[in-house]
Parts: sequence; structure tokens; C-alpha cells
Amino acid sequence: MSSESSSAATQSRRRQRQLCKDVQKRYRASKKAAHHRLALDVAILRQQTQAMLLSLERGRRWGTQESAVAEYFRMLANGYDKSERHNAYFRFLFSHDMQFNDHVAGMESLTTTLTQYSDEFASVQLQCFRLEAVCHDFAENDEGREMVVVEASALVRLRVDWKTVAALFPHLQTDLVVRLVGHVLVLPIRLTFAFNDRVKVARHTSEANIVLALYNQFGNLADASLASAKTRIKPNAEIVPS
Repeated sequence: MSSESSSAATQSRRRQRQLCKDVQKRYRASKKAAHHRLALDVAILRQQTQAMLLSLERGRRWGTQESAVAEYFRMLANGYDKSERHNAYFRFLFSHDMQFNDHVAGMESLTTTLTQYSDEFASVQLQCFRLEAVCHDFAENDEGREMVVVEASALVRLRVDWKTVAALFPHLQTDLVVRLVGHVLVLPIRLTFAFNDRVKVARHTSEANIVLALYNQFGNLADASLASAKTRIKPNAEIVPS
């Protein structure tokens, strides 16, 4: 065999060995990520099982559902960070075919909305001040069975920066812009979580009172109406894509 052929064969073997190493490395990384995801799912399940048992011990009729929603607010106290910890809890709380507002692909729409708030504002703080569980009949639900619905009233404290104004309030004049930038906009929201018989959220809705938030910030209805007229924040709390 010529020296050129021997060198080519050696290089080929080296490439094959390197390829094998790369494949093994990717496999180990994928296996580690899957193990981490499973561990988080198990931890969330154990935590919520303990909350469920505690609710049953206390005799609360819909304590399990209320506790699950309370944990949702605790998780998102500083906004959605796309972490596997947040996503693991979403998998626990929401049904895989959950409907969010008018969206059939509810989980994707919800995480998109949460991500938009984190991206468009300098900071996000979510605080729930009222939870109430009720029972509703839904004719289109499985054979018309009742669903437990947890209604939540909350405040979202949104710190506004120049990026926020450019993205969500590009129509505002300078005098109103300077009264927003650097300040915290307090947005009242109302959320509902409709649980199915597997104690998973099958329907989730949201409402936001952006006019009231702007009125409290500016101090008069005229400026609040002007600012809210063309904002990308919709009455259902979603943000219109840019």
C-alpha cells in the first residue's frame, strides 16, 4: 500500500472514531436531558400529590384544584422563564389538548403569550389576591358533566422601558411616553381554570383591564383611552404579534 493510501485510511479511521465519539456524546446529552425532565415531572407530581392529600385532610371540597392554581401563580411570580421547571408544572396542570381563550392549541398559545410579556417588559411580577372555586355545567362537555372552575383575580406589575413603548405603545406622544418609561404599570387580570374529571385544566381564559391600568398611571380617562386605543395588549390579555 502506498504512503498516500495508508495516510488516507488512517484519516478515515480517525474521522470514524470522531464520529462515533460525537454520536455517543449527543446520546449521553439527550439521555441526561430526558432524565432531568423525568425527575422534574416526578418531583412536581410528588409535590402536588402532597398538596392534594393535605386538601383532602382539611375537607376542602375543591381544595385540590385551588392548590394547583395557587402553585401556578407562585411559579410565575416573576414571569415565565421557559425553564424546564415551569414547563414540567404546565404538563402537570394542563391537559395536553387544553383550550386557551379561542385557541385550540392552547398550550402553545399560552406559553407564547407569557413569553411575550417577559420579552416586552423590563420585569414582570404576578400576584394573585383572590381564588374562588365554583362548579359549572358545560353542555358541550363530556355528556354535559359539571366542571370545577377556579376563578382568579390578580395583578401583573409590569415595568416599562423604551423597548416596551416601541413595541406596545408606538403611537404615543412624548409627553405620555415619559410618564410610562421607568414606571410600573399595574395590570388587573382575571383568569379562569376549568378542570376536567382527571383534575387537569381543559379550558383556560384570561381577561385584562388595560384601560384601568393606564388610567391609574396617567390619572385621567382621556390619556388612558388614547394609550389603550392602539396598544397591542388585547382585552383577553394576549399580545398581538408584531
